[in-house]
Amino acid sequence: MKPARPRLISVEHIRLTRAEGPSEDCITRYAMTWAEATAILVDWSRTAPATGGYDKCDFVTTFADGTTCKGRYDLDRDMTDGTLDQHARAFFGVMSAERCPARLTPKDYARFLREQDFDTTAFQAFAEAHDLGSSEPEVR
Repeated sequence: MKPARPRLISVEHIRLTRAEGPSEDCITRYAMTWAEATAILVDWSRTAPATGGYDKCDFVTTFADGTTCKGRYDLDRDMTDGTLDQHARAFFGVMSAERCPARLTPKDYARFLREQDFDTTAFQAFAEAHDLGSSEPEVR
């Protein structure tokens, strides 16, 4: 019998702020789950640039333990950055030295990690303790 997986620290809320795009969409909205946050991004994507480019969206995820995860989501019509939780997991994968970004060679990635002033194990520990969404792709 497998040992039970420790309970992850849940999302308290996610604040999304669209920094670029039509003025009526440049607002702040709140979501209670990763899926709700992605639904907001899908709604906003309808007015994202249609001919290339993207609109910047800032997000702050607050967890039940009071910690936060801040980032930027580059919103385009096709949501090529994936769902918000996929985006967050990819970030933590890169910062914990577990996932080389597609745009870097393994050699360049190793150099990037050496040049940084952060502890990759801290990113890994955070990702292992906090709910960063489903590993299953979400249907849009």
